[in-house]
Amino acid sequence: MAQNDLLILNEGNKPTFRRGDYTAILDLTIATPNLRDRVVRWEVLDKENLSDHAYIYFEVSKVEMGPTGRNPTKAEGTSKNRTINSGVPQGSVLGPTLWNVMYDELLGIQQPPGVTLIGFADDIALVVVERGETQLMNKANDALQRISTWMSGKGLQLAPEKTEAALLTTKRKIGNVQFQIQGVTVRPKKAVKYLGVWLDTKLTFAEHIKRTIQKAEKTTAALARLMPNVGGATCIQTTAAIQCDTFTSPIRCPCVAQRGWRNSGSPPIELMIQERWEKYTGVNANTAKENLMRSWEEKWNNSTNGRWTYRLIPNIRAWIDRKYGETDYYLTQALAGHGCFKKYLYDMARSDTSACPYCGDEDTAEHTLFHCPHWNDKRAEYAEVARKPFTVENMMRDLTSGEEETWERTYQTIRSIIERKGRDENR
Repeated sequence: MAQNDLLILNEGNKPTFRRGDYTAILDLTIATPNLRDRVVRWEVLDKENLSDHAYIYFEVSKVEMGPTGRNPTKAEGTSKNRTINSGVPQGSVLGPTLWNVMYDELLGIQQPPGVTLIGFADDIALVVVERGETQLMNKANDALQRISTWMSGKGLQLAPEKTEAALLTTKRKIGNVQFQIQGVTVRPKKAVKYLGVWLDTKLTFAEHIKRTIQKAEKTTAALARLMPNVGGATCIQTTAAIQCDTFTSPIRCPCVAQRGWRNSGSPPIELMIQERWEKYTGVNANTAKENLMRSWEEKWNNSTNGRWTYRLIPNIRAWIDRKYGETDYYLTQALAGHGCFKKYLYDMARSDTSACPYCGDEDTAEHTLFHCPHWNDKRAEYAEVARKPFTVENMMRDLTSGEEETWERTYQTIRSIIERKGRDENR
C-alpha cells in the first residue's frame, strides 16, 4: 500500500472479526493521504448483526480537518451549485430514478419491425430478428442510427469501441455480417457477455461454463497461496470458491473426477443442468433427481481419478444421505489423499521425497492413518473405545452410520493424526 500511497485508518486493537473464541483484525479502512484528515470518529461498533464481521463506523467531513481533528473554522462545510447540462447527477439518491425517467424515452423510440430494445441500468441490448444477413444488417444499422440520434439530442455519448454484437443462429455458414455505429464497424463475436452471462452463437452456454470454471480455478489458486498448510479455508473463503464452481464430487476436496473446489453433496454441473432441463420440459422432479443420481454414480464408477476416495466412498448415495457429520479440513485430507502426505506433496513438486518422515515407507493417506507405526497409540486409543481395530472398513462404517457418538470418535482419531502431522511438517 505504501507504493500506491495508501494509508490504513484503523485505530486501536479492537477486533473486527469474531467467530467463537477466535478474534482478529481482518477488516481494514484504507484511504489516500488527502482523505485521511477528513475521516473522523473511526471505531468498531458492538452493535449486533448477522455476520462474523463487526460494523465499522466513521465520518467523512466535507472540509479538511486540522491536525487536532477539528475544523479550523466554525463552518460545518460548504456547498456549491452546479448546472447539469446532460445526464443525471451520479451518486445522488434520485439518480437511478431520474435515469430511468430519461431512459424510458429511449426504450419507447419507434423501431423497425422485429427490433426490440432491452434496458438494464445504462446497458442497452438491441435485439434484431431477421432471416437474411443483408436484411439483418440494414435493420440493425437503422435502429443503431435512431439510438445514436436520440443520444446526441440528450447530450449523451455512445461508446462504439465498447459495443459488441453476437449472432444467435442455427445456420452452419454465416456470411460477412457487420454493423455500423457512428462510423465504427462492429463485427459479431463468437460470444459476448451480457449482465454476467456469456451468450454464444448456438446458445450452448459452453463459453459461460468455461469461463466460470477458469474463474473458480483462479479463486481457489489464490486462496491456496494465502492459506497455510494447516487450518484450512474459513467458511467465507470456502464459500467464495464454491459459489463460482459447481463441478463437485461427493466430498469437499480438490480431487476425484473433476477439477476445482468441491462442495459436499453436489453433482457435476453438466448433470445439474440436465436435471433442470428435464424438470423444465415436464419430467417429474423425483424422476429427474433419480436420473441425475444414476448418471453421477456411473461417472463416479468409470472415472480413473480419485481412486483412493472411490475405495472409501464407492456408493455416493450412502455418503451424501448420511444423517450426521460434516467434512472439514482434516477429514477432507483423509478422504481425498491430498494434504500433508509426502507422496502427494512429492507429486505436486512440493517435497523432495515421497518417504514417510517417521518410518521411511511411501507416505500416503492410507499409510499414515492405518499403517505407520508412529501413530500406533492413536489407533490403540480408538480400538480401546470402539472395541475394534482402526481399519479402512471400520472408519467408513463409522462415518456413514448416522450416529453422532460413532462419527465423533472416528473423526477425532483422524483429526488428531493429521493435525499433529501437519504441525510436525511445519516445524
